[in-house]
Amino acid sequence: MSLHFLFGRAGTGKTARCCAEIARYITEAPGRRAYFLVPDQATFRAESMLAAAFPGGGFADVTVCGFTRLSYRVFQELREDTGEAISPLVQQIILRRLLTERRGELRQMGEAARQPHFSAALSSFFHQLDSFRIGEADLRAAAEEEGETPLGRKLADLSLIFSAYHAYLRSHFRYRGSMYDKLAECIPRSRQIREARVWIDGYSGMTPQETAIVSALAAAAEEVTVTLPMDPPEESAGVPLFDRPFRLWETLSGEAGRTDAAVLTEPHRFTCPRVRELADRFFRPFPKACVYPPATRTLPEQGIYITKAPQPAAEADDAARRIALLVREKGFRWRDILVLLRSDDYAELLRRSFETYRIPAFIDKRRPMKNHPLVVLTDSLLRFLAAGEKGPWQGWTKDLLFPLLKTDLLRAFAPEDTDRLENYVLRTGLRRSQWKSVWKFHSPFHLEDDSGMPTPGELEELNRMNRYRQQLLDFLIPLEDGWREAKTVSEKCALLYRWFMEQRVPDTLARWDEMSFAETRERPHLQVWKKVLSLLDDLVRAAGGDEVSGAELLSMAEDGLSSLTFSIIPPTLDHVTVTAIDRGYAMEAKAVFLLGAEEGVFPARIEEGGLLSEEEKRSLRSSRRLIFGPDLMSLIAQEEFYTYLALTRARQALYISWSAAGADGAEHTPSPLLARLAALGYLTAERTAELPGPAAEDRSFLVTPDQALALLPAALREGPPAEGSIWQPLRDWALSRKDTARLLAQKAQGFSYRNEAAPLPAAVVRQLFLRGKPFRTSVTRLETYRACPYQYFLRYGLRLDERDRSRMDARDFGSYLHAGLHSFGEFMKKQQRQWRDADDEEIDAVSRDIAEKVAPRVKSGALLSDAAAQYTKSALDRTFRAALRRFRDWSRSGTADTVAMEADFRLRIETEAKREFFIDCHVDRLDEAAGAAVVCDYKTGTPDLTLSEIAAGYRLQLITYLMAVLESGDQSLLPGALLYIYLRGETRTVPVPAGGAPAEPQKQLAGYFLSDRDFLAALDSRVGTEGSILPVGYTKTGAFTARSPVLTLEEMQALFAMTRQRLAALYESLRAGQIPIRPVRWNKTRSPCAYCLYRSVCRFDPKLPGNAYEEIAAESDSAVREKLRGAPSDPERQGKESL
Repeated sequence: MSLHFLFGRAGTGKTARCCAEIARYITEAPGRRAYFLVPDQATFRAESMLAAAFPGGGFADVTVCGFTRLSYRVFQELREDTGEAISPLVQQIILRRLLTERRGELRQMGEAARQPHFSAALSSFFHQLDSFRIGEADLRAAAEEEGETPLGRKLADLSLIFSAYHAYLRSHFRYRGSMYDKLAECIPRSRQIREARVWIDGYSGMTPQETAIVSALAAAAEEVTVTLPMDPPEESAGVPLFDRPFRLWETLSGEAGRTDAAVLTEPHRFTCPRVRELADRFFRPFPKACVYPPATRTLPEQGIYITKAPQPAAEADDAARRIALLVREKGFRWRDILVLLRSDDYAELLRRSFETYRIPAFIDKRRPMKNHPLVVLTDSLLRFLAAGEKGPWQGWTKDLLFPLLKTDLLRAFAPEDTDRLENYVLRTGLRRSQWKSVWKFHSPFHLEDDSGMPTPGELEELNRMNRYRQQLLDFLIPLEDGWREAKTVSEKCALLYRWFMEQRVPDTLARWDEMSFAETRERPHLQVWKKVLSLLDDLVRAAGGDEVSGAELLSMAEDGLSSLTFSIIPPTLDHVTVTAIDRGYAMEAKAVFLLGAEEGVFPARIEEGGLLSEEEKRSLRSSRRLIFGPDLMSLIAQEEFYTYLALTRARQALYISWSAAGADGAEHTPSPLLARLAALGYLTAERTAELPGPAAEDRSFLVTPDQALALLPAALREGPPAEGSIWQPLRDWALSRKDTARLLAQKAQGFSYRNEAAPLPAAVVRQLFLRGKPFRTSVTRLETYRACPYQYFLRYGLRLDERDRSRMDARDFGSYLHAGLHSFGEFMKKQQRQWRDADDEEIDAVSRDIAEKVAPRVKSGALLSDAAAQYTKSALDRTFRAALRRFRDWSRSGTADTVAMEADFRLRIETEAKREFFIDCHVDRLDEAAGAAVVCDYKTGTPDLTLSEIAAGYRLQLITYLMAVLESGDQSLLPGALLYIYLRGETRTVPVPAGGAPAEPQKQLAGYFLSDRDFLAALDSRVGTEGSILPVGYTKTGAFTARSPVLTLEEMQALFAMTRQRLAALYESLRAGQIPIRPVRWNKTRSPCAYCLYRSVCRFDPKLPGNAYEEIAAESDSAVREKLRGAPSDPERQGKESL
């Protein structure tokens, strides 16, 4: 019984020496047994090397394992009752439950206990307590000694949960203590251990639990050999690089009775002299320079290379090309190459690059499952069922139902059915209780005048949606009923399992696996199914017989669901391995690629983490000799050791790369290690990763035909390749083939791409815009076309619209107020009365009746859906009544009469090409005063109106309405006024200030008036005074002030003619299919792009070639009037007036 140490730096053959000794020991005498203990991730490589050391390439009577598998073998031999083994997930579930139950008793960590994944952090901390052999009594005593300090309260909380956790394990799982502690106790009684020799390899450090096991092995086994990656102890003492293995040697040798040692010095691993020198001379307390002179000729398969890339994606792509070249041109196998990472950010980038270059690879990184459809389905179901326990239909919300439906795992719903149902639910603002009744939703065309009967189109949609509703009820209501009957965790989990089987979830996942395998050679989906079933099993194991609510079960399961991961089995034996530096230290390869060698990443920056701060750990270590995990300096030394191991994994070639900037554009700096390597002469070459272009001469761009052809257009972007360029023969070859020549031409077109929209063909124009004869449109549409033709094409041609989410906005508020004003006007009209005839009591009573009728029709009753909506309605009602009183007062101040409300007119326009079209005009209100027509449009905002905007075709609504009224009505009517009447000051908000309705805006209307005193006096007898609603003023001489918005009859006629020409020109442009991406920008400030729904579609950017605004500079009213005086009058109006 003795302990033997084998010292040696990386690459000196420690593992090979162990394998040779084991083979010799086993073959010398039949019946001998040996154990070869290595870290779990190194077992495959250890078994391979050990098999190669035996004659015939195989072995028996040797167990290759880690400490965990060793414990199972010993316990099995001794038939030791160690209780039930529980998975880390079960531990988390138990801790989550205990935290929920004992949260009220926590004094310091109560808030933290509510956070997601806190149970995972707690499980890790408790595992660390076991690893460092800290028991319940130790933790309790430390808490008592610290007293009422923050650390004392934290330790008391941890002690409370730690004791409750162990009590739970003892009562439910026959817990007998930590497995490793139990193993150390049982080893002396194991006959198999006493009659065997043990070799331990691959450990640079151990926890106190593990060192106790090794000490027990050394005392019981015939002999124990431990390899340590370090120089002899006398040379390693005080060297930070070997701090961890040196401490392990001190501990083991101090506990062992008899030890001896051997030292390996010859670096057998390295076949490249420069790499050998790096391992031997660079990692010294005082690094030594490389003895070899700078390389005059570089060989890609030999040496140490540093590559600078512009960003991580280019870095991963460059590494993939280098790997492909080594295999294609230098005789490497894929399995001869190892990729080491210190940052997880590169895993996905490498996966994509390897797919591009067809490189078989195994990426040793577990993938999270939290976004997998089955995990989402399970989580959504638990949330839905937990909400249902609170009351009938409580789970039937869109936020709980549609994540469940969108998983595509439910037989009754195809993806398009789910989309249609979700759109309908969002549009109607469906509430939970409405799922139980047949839907009869109806969207009225006019709020104020509605029969309540669905249209044929609505009936068809209602039938389809009610069919979806019934399907959803049919498979969720029985599940809810069964959930209410299931009381225990076991019953609830069994119910979920049966429901999954009824929905044929595994069949769907198997089908997905087959499709995935055809594309990626991976089958991940049934792995997820097995993991979810394991989670249900773990829930049953953790608390199967306990009666819990749905909320409690969800609390137990959600940490487990979010932490589920899976790994992909390597696709072939011959593959590139990608792994993290701290997992790949037992590996080696002919060529090693180390990516992400930036400052703070390699070596990694060590930061505090965990439940105890570094200061708290230091305090406990000094006061009570309790070690709660490695301290900060140990972690720094460990990171330095990982760096050493990473740089010594390569036998022949080492490629180190870094990125000048991150994916987010943040600047990076290279690791200081790279500068030291260069200064001491270890580098074979430094290079910069090239980007494809005519000057690029990196042959790795041509490593695969498909990728070479994909890069060729970019390389030819600036013109034909130079004579002798690597791209020249590729271009010639591509042009000689019809298929590749056509593909090349198509890709080359992209480099001359301009963000422009070509005119539409006549047939498309007819199909999209000119469906009716004669063509009919609205002013709003033509204004949209004037502001941005491409927006018109998307909105009215392709009919793209944003999703209707039943959220009320300014348009809905405006519709409500419009409907109310129209209804009140119709009420007065039936009684042959005017606004002026209404008193306050009548306004209050009639407006209340109108509001009660109109409100339920807004967004399927959205104004009555909850307290917040009803508050909004009350604010709107106050605004409505205030507007009625204002109109009444205005009517009383003049003699104008309202002759129509919400009236429809039509304007005929004839173009110079003798083509006619019609504009439908819906006038909110038409008044007559002194023989002149007044067109009014209600606005819930405060838009201004200028002659310059009208003349430019930017605001054509009011002028077009006035023209339509004059052409359709009494020919003796004069053009009196075109007005925006403001209903309130803000369009985006409705909240009422404390104490009453929103304050009325100072400016109550905007527009232009006929410059006739009698007409203006008929509109408002107070005109020209401060009390008048009209923004018209007089000078002392009786003339109109310069700022008065008035026009003479001739100017009105000229404005009509200008408008008619503008409308005709817009029609002809539309008819010609002109849809340029050229929005108008008014006066360098205002453009339709500011709130456009289609910016992601048109991608308009004035910085791009071909993209520019149509700039319109605002002119003063006086400048426009000058133009009007010199312009011809409206011929249509003139002809009718002459009659």
